[in-house]
Amino acid sequence: MQKKTRTATVISPVIDFKKVGFAQSDFLTNMSYELRTPLNAILGFAQLLETDSLPLKSSQKASVEQILQAGWYMLEFINKIIELALSESGKISLSFEPVSLRDVLLDCQKIIEPLAQKRNISIHFPLLDKPYFVKVDHTRIKQILVSLLSNAIKYNRPEGSVDVTYSIINKTHIRLIIRDTGHGLSSEKLEQLFEPFNRLGQESSGEAGVGIDLVMSKLLVELMGGNLGVESTVDIGSVFWFEFALTHHTKKSIRESEVVELSTGIARKEINNVSAKESKPKLDVHDIFNAKILIVDDQEANVLLLDQMLHEAGYTSISFTMNPYAVNDLNRKNHYDLILLDLQMPGMDGFHIMENLKQSECDGYLPVIVISAHEKYRVRALQEGAKDFISKPFNLSEVLMRIYNMLEVRLLHKESKNYSLKLEKVVRELRETESNLLSAEGVLSKEKAVLNENMLQLREANATLVSNNIEAHTLTKKMEEAKVKMTHLAQHDALTGLPNRLLLNDRLAQMVSLADRQNKLFAVMFLDLDYFKLINDEYGHSIGDKVLQVVARRLLACVRHSDTVCRQGGDEFVILLTDIEQPECAVNSTKSVAKKILKALTTPYLIDGLEMKASVSIGISMYPDNGLDADTLIKNADTAMYRAKEAGRDSYQFFE
Repeated sequence: MQKKTRTATVISPVIDFKKVGFAQSDFLTNMSYELRTPLNAILGFAQLLETDSLPLKSSQKASVEQILQAGWYMLEFINKIIELALSESGKISLSFEPVSLRDVLLDCQKIIEPLAQKRNISIHFPLLDKPYFVKVDHTRIKQILVSLLSNAIKYNRPEGSVDVTYSIINKTHIRLIIRDTGHGLSSEKLEQLFEPFNRLGQESSGEAGVGIDLVMSKLLVELMGGNLGVESTVDIGSVFWFEFALTHHTKKSIRESEVVELSTGIARKEINNVSAKESKPKLDVHDIFNAKILIVDDQEANVLLLDQMLHEAGYTSISFTMNPYAVNDLNRKNHYDLILLDLQMPGMDGFHIMENLKQSECDGYLPVIVISAHEKYRVRALQEGAKDFISKPFNLSEVLMRIYNMLEVRLLHKESKNYSLKLEKVVRELRETESNLLSAEGVLSKEKAVLNENMLQLREANATLVSNNIEAHTLTKKMEEAKVKMTHLAQHDALTGLPNRLLLNDRLAQMVSLADRQNKLFAVMFLDLDYFKLINDEYGHSIGDKVLQVVARRLLACVRHSDTVCRQGGDEFVILLTDIEQPECAVNSTKSVAKKILKALTTPYLIDGLEMKASVSIGISMYPDNGLDADTLIKNADTAMYRAKEAGRDSYQFFE
């Protein structure tokens, strides 16, 4: 029988990343560009195969799915490296607040139990004898706990177990303990446990992983002021633990930094399913698909991907060059309607190319969409005149829709310019005709026939001018409609069609001004779906997106047309209840709406044949009692929502 050995260690509070060869975050950011560029080709061509009009064999389809799965996994891996680099360089943002460990354990239990059931591993969570709070980042402590629990399940024995317990240390600290019945670690492996990318011989186990999660868990624990340790006994199992100082729960969350993630999206629609007559200004769709497009990239794979993507979408006039110095001359000769431009090229980068193009575009309009793996250059590219910025790797359907919209605006711009030139020519000809008539006035009797002919030409020219004026008016109307459409896209969420944060802030500001003048009341409701991450993790983001669309429709059905339902981002929504005129009825009417929403959102969701359940936590703030401006009202409603979650979720709370 093999002799069992027991090893234990408490990890030191500092990781020396230089020992394991980690470079600084700027170097890793640049390296991510070098990885994203070929990854863009891999994912792009795989998506083309997946959407090819010719059906694939089942084995080929499975191969494409494997390529896409591996590609998106590699992208996730790159993102984890960047996150690790940011953490190591001290650039990671944390939001500290008193967090209930009872709620954290409950959330993690919901997330991790399906994985344990799938692996036939029994898992046990503790019942805390009273509420315990620690001052940490709420999201990061869940990330740490889920990572440790996932490892305890994945590397356990068949039909093994995982036990989660806790202990109070010196009445000042609390320690969470995860004990598994795995194979245990030798002292040699234990010393290597927190080395980045070291999987301790598990590379061939069939379990996906890159050897970063434990490093990140340890670093996050230390950044939040805690300690992490591990004990292991060969053939018995391992015990991971981390501890934090206890804190008192306060009514107002203590936030040392707030990170607000803004997201914008573009609706995913296939170009062939868009009816140009119904959804676009009456610009001939053939003009768009016959527009002249130039691809500029020094990587042959990227050029081939974009060329094949555009041809399969129906575009007929596509050129490309891998020589950045030739772009300006090619544009002078061909006057392209759209240039798809890479930024990182040898000799001359994309910014120099745009500067040269400005000199050849006499009207100052740059028909450029930048496609680059350097996300950090997004703002600069738009400031230099690019009309859009697309990050590599990209989703083909989204890119095709952006290209279509860009060409539509570009061709309307050109049509407007041509009409203006045509009108100027007609006016010039009329003035010349008038001058000739005046000079011929002295010999009118002898030149009557000529005069009659000139008068006829004048009437025809005048009719042409009227016709052109009508056409110019029609074109102006088309451009105004296009502007209205673009404004709508900027103010609405692409997934649900609800107003976004920008439009909500505008309506809140208007409502505050109106309520102040007319002495009216209104309410702000902040909603957050409970356990939505569990739905995403178990069923995938596609199902999660459909759930959010159903939630949006149910919320609209619960309020009046005069109210505003907004998607803040992720699984958060805000509702503005207006025209509450009687103070004595304000609370009761708001409660009635909250109860109606709770009932509507707890009704089971049937998505693609799958039945799932979700609930929502609601926080409510009232004007003017809970705030006199939009930011304060939303912030206080958010605080009340967190109280609803702490109270057990599937409930509402007023801000007090």
